[in-house]
Amino acid sequence: MTSTFIGHDLAALRPVPHVGDWAPTGCPGLPDRPPQPGVLGEHDGVHYTVAPTAPRWLRAHDPATHTPDPGRDIPLGPAPLPLTGVRGGLFTPNSRVLLIADDPNTVFCFDLLRVPGEPRLIGVCTGARPLPELPGRTTALVLRSWWQDGKFTPLHVLTAHGGAHGLAVPEPIEL
Repeated sequence: MTSTFIGHDLAALRPVPHVGDWAPTGCPGLPDRPPQPGVLGEHDGVHYTVAPTAPRWLRAHDPATHTPDPGRDIPLGPAPLPLTGVRGGLFTPNSRVLLIADDPNTVFCFDLLRVPGEPRLIGVCTGARPLPELPGRTTALVLRSWWQDGKFTPLHVLTAHGGAHGLAVPEPIEL
């Protein structure tokens, strides 16, 4: 399986102008409130977070007790752009983690792989793209099915000023 970003010109990841303002009742599929900074969600039954200032690991937490589970932490490999100011991210259905940073606004894609001889998953960066066209600081990512002006925009970047900006993804089926 290829990555959402590998084999593609990252410029193909295009923001679609004004998907809609942050309005939970008017935008189906968006959460009731923006995710907390650094919270990624669940993967294989384990909750994960990421430290905004030192995002070299996805930190695992037991889902029942919320205590750290270092044996399930996922190290992240090198990225083509500086991985700083990470606000959060999400896991995709195809074992990827997308991270959003605001220093500067950038989206990163890591494939989660099992490497022979390694007891844990490894995060391999398969692409990154700056998002200078987005106004304000990015705060979170959301996956939802949404069509805007005839374009399928399954990935949305939330910004500090309350905007939800859709991204047209080259091969959305691979998210």
